[in-house]
Amino acid sequence: MNRNLTDSELSQVCEVIAARMGLDFPVERWAILGRNLALAAREFGFQNMNGFIQWLLSSELNQDQIKILASHLTVSETYFLREPKVFTALTDFVLPELIKSKKKRKSKKQKEQEALAEEVRLALEEQTRRDLEEKKELQRDKRIKKKLEKLINPEEDSQEGTPD
Repeated sequence: MNRNLTDSELSQVCEVIAARMGLDFPVERWAILGRNLALAAREFGFQNMNGFIQWLLSSELNQDQIKILASHLTVSETYFLREPKVFTALTDFVLPELIKSKKKRKSKKQKEQEALAEEVRLALEEQTRRDLEEKKELQRDKRIKKKLEKLINPEEDSQEGTPD
């Protein structure tokens, strides 16, 4: 299991790891990568590196296998959350900018909604105006019809007022 990997093998492994896991290993870190891959090979139950590298390059890894491999290839340092400067940067710069950008997005959305509401209001107003004009035309048409009927049948108008 102490066999060193060739540059070609390491290059292929780096491509696979970058594609599947988004991890980048520059040439300067290949020696560390080789040692960590040997540890991962043992955990996966491989007796030799040839079999492990072959498997790694040709298999689709499931989520559990990716987690195991990642645990050997990454450093679990948590300085980020311990460093006071990080929190200062978050509270003073990052969060205010995020909040501002969210407000701008919200404002854009509100503007779009207001514009849509205005379009709907104008459309309803126009439809109401048309409906009123149509109603007036119908009323006018009824009056004209009544006048015409009176002109055509004047006796009906006089009979309406007398009881039978």
